[in-house]
Amino acid sequence: MKGKYLWLIAGAIALAACNGGGDDGNVPSGSSLSSTSAAVSVFVTDNLSDEYAKVWVTVNSVNAIDANGQEHLLYTNTDGAVFNLSELHRVGALLDTRQLPAGAYQSLRLTLANQLSMVDAKGQTITARFNADGTPKVIDVPAAFTVSANQNTAIGLDFDLKQFQYDPVSGIVTPVIVFRNDDSVQAMDRRYAEVEGRVTAITDAGHFTLSSERSNISLAVTLAPGAVIVDRRSAAVGGDASLLSVNDRVDVYGNYDSASLSIAATRVKIEGESSDSAAQARRYQAEGQVISFDGSSLLLDVREANFVPGGNSLSVANVSNAVFSKGGLAMLASGQRVEVKGAWDGSTFSADTVEIEGAARSGSGGSNQVEYAELKGMISARDQDRLTLQVLKAEHVAIPSGGSMSVDIGNAWLKNGSDACLISGALVEVKGAFNDGLFTGRVIEVEDGCGAPASGSSDSSSANGGGDSSGNDDRSSNSAGHAEVKGLVEAVQGDSVTLQVLRYEGFNPAAQTVIADVSTAWFEHGDRAQLNVNALLEVEGSWNNGVLKASKVEYKW
Repeated sequence: MKGKYLWLIAGAIALAACNGGGDDGNVPSGSSLSSTSAAVSVFVTDNLSDEYAKVWVTVNSVNAIDANGQEHLLYTNTDGAVFNLSELHRVGALLDTRQLPAGAYQSLRLTLANQLSMVDAKGQTITARFNADGTPKVIDVPAAFTVSANQNTAIGLDFDLKQFQYDPVSGIVTPVIVFRNDDSVQAMDRRYAEVEGRVTAITDAGHFTLSSERSNISLAVTLAPGAVIVDRRSAAVGGDASLLSVNDRVDVYGNYDSASLSIAATRVKIEGESSDSAAQARRYQAEGQVISFDGSSLLLDVREANFVPGGNSLSVANVSNAVFSKGGLAMLASGQRVEVKGAWDGSTFSADTVEIEGAARSGSGGSNQVEYAELKGMISARDQDRLTLQVLKAEHVAIPSGGSMSVDIGNAWLKNGSDACLISGALVEVKGAFNDGLFTGRVIEVEDGCGAPASGSSDSSSANGGGDSSGNDDRSSNSAGHAEVKGLVEAVQGDSVTLQVLRYEGFNPAAQTVIADVSTAWFEHGDRAQLNVNALLEVEGSWNNGVLKASKVEYKW
């Protein structure tokens, strides 16, 4: 597959790793860190819970405590970093990267904003607190790890939602947070970053260097296939670094490599010159699935945001006047994944930039093709950069006779999974364009089939390196407990749904099919009436006596 993320400026990266970072705030003035420190990247992740559809928390600071009890700053932000923990199952979101002195560390001190927002299984939003007195929540997380000089590493903070306790009378939440070491972080299905900073050098059309605004760590940025760069100052949109200038203040998003301090960027937003005080104002953004669109405003099922939304969904105004960095106003439809940026006053969001995931870069498409379409299906064959896909579902394009479609992945970005996952039998979602019988992929997400064991063996997420390294997984028992299964519907009889199992967790099915009782389940992204053969579902609940009693059913398409 073309466009694998080859770090063409590895020498510059290595130099940045040794010499490019700012200090950690605890080293005496004048001390050199280049030979006695390393960059440590902190990720936030979550161990899945089926009790809440969304849990929004705000992280204010993280400090590492060494063997002598001294604190070393890893992250701090007055506004805090906001995460929807429910979107981070087997996924790591970068919090920050900072230089730490080499040595042994014993714990992490985490400070959370007191208020959090939870959306329960019925869609009701609950505003809760960590502390009754309103003060920020300080948590010391046991974390034994070692930093070796010049060896960049990663650590994770796992918000184990399965162990969170909520008292509805007092409104108090008691959190449980588990440390993840570098091996556990590297085993996550995906590690992504969104970094604001300043352009310090432009190597060529596809590469530039970024100095992180918060920590002054130098990061090497490679523009991934299909990347888009939008200049908010002029509304210009492009696909290479020609729009950039040294000292531009930018917001970069993409897959992150903590060892080489590199980002394979899929989008770059130019916010203004680094000295432009107006550009320093906080930018609000949200990403999620379009519930509805009336031509001017859209209703968004928010999955990621840098602020806490006021409820389960977000009304986004001014869409008809916004700049589209990918796609266009006429393409907007329910079910699409979009990112919006703009102004938020605590109750109203007004968009000035919109991006439709998988659509063509604005202004780059031709009139002879479908510029936005989605496919979901099983790979039946692969020939280098060409997949043959047995299509299970198609959006904005008709499923061909026989159900088989050729997909060009030569310039696609792998949002989830790796190139090695794209093999026969893998279940994938592809977004891109369709022209004269050929589908050109721009975004690929591997749903299942990346080294997962066959049904009836041990849990597939274990094969992918997932799970909680603390030993809190409850995936081996056939008794009642949390269970999760993803599969294709084979039959529907009343409230009993027979699923062909693609992935399972928390239990061991005895066959390749599972019976799910959906009589009391809450349905997400669809309703009970839409249950039909070949629907792809993710079902969560409890496993007992050979039946999965569902508490939530989520349509994956």
